[in-house]
Amino acid sequence: MDNEDKLTRLDNTSADDLTQIKGITKKSANILKEADINTFAKLAAYETAEQLQSEVNTKTGQEIDIWRIENKGQPYGSWMQQASELAPPEKAANGASSAKDTKEAPEKWKQHKIVKICTVELGFNGETDEQGRLVPKVSLYREDFGDGPTHRFDDYNKWVGWIAEEVDWPVPELVAAKEPTLLEIRDVGLSEVGPSSDVPEKRLMAEVRFKLSGTEAETLMADRLPYRVEIHTFDLNSKEVNLVASGRGELKPQVFEYVSQQRFPIPKTGRYEIYSIVLFLPPGSVAAYHHGPIINIVP
Repeated sequence: MDNEDKLTRLDNTSADDLTQIKGITKKSANILKEADINTFAKLAAYETAEQLQSEVNTKTGQEIDIWRIENKGQPYGSWMQQASELAPPEKAANGASSAKDTKEAPEKWKQHKIVKICTVELGFNGETDEQGRLVPKVSLYREDFGDGPTHRFDDYNKWVGWIAEEVDWPVPELVAAKEPTLLEIRDVGLSEVGPSSDVPEKRLMAEVRFKLSGTEAETLMADRLPYRVEIHTFDLNSKEVNLVASGRGELKPQVFEYVSQQRFPIPKTGRYEIYSIVLFLPPGSVAAYHHGPIINIVP
């Protein structure tokens, strides 16, 4: 019996809700009904996606993509395979492929409906942070193939919640993202200091001011995390770099701003740029860098 004979025997059956099949939207169901494919058994009678696509195009002038009919990339079967599972046994025998030839969909997916197609966009909307840098924006657009409006979710929590709702999963408990610990060198001042009892010659002193912020900063301070401050000179002529001073310290509870004074010998004649580094020692893993000021050492 050819496919046309199979479909003829099913003409008098009552219509089924084709949207029960994962991948079929209301719009797709209406197109199928327009092509007189209004039951699970009729849909199961088609052996290939190409055959179904051709039939719909001939009868309605509209086209349904083959990848959509086959549910490409999805963990459940094609429209025809799902229809053969949903059709009553006597009808499936007349018009559906053998159940044993149908790949069984994972049980957990039978409990949920298909997630509607959506688009995620990453871009910038002109907003800037405190440093004047553009802040990226993530937006998700929901598309229902003409069955409903397009929705825009600029907020991460909202669109994650929408996805969970669409597949009938419990909305996950969303935990606010922790801000990374920010270590910032705010200023480096340079001055000349006179001789002392320990060091008879004049020296330079770099005064490094740095600040902590972020949700984890208080934890690090409570743990009295050790840090290291380094001063390097960069010879702008020879490009030579030298570590001229370093010192250690530790964070203190509830103290967010720090000052570290590092003394070092006056370099030989030349033009130099001062490079300062503050880094947290293990188990810390954050560092901050600062370059400047530039100094001229004359004879």
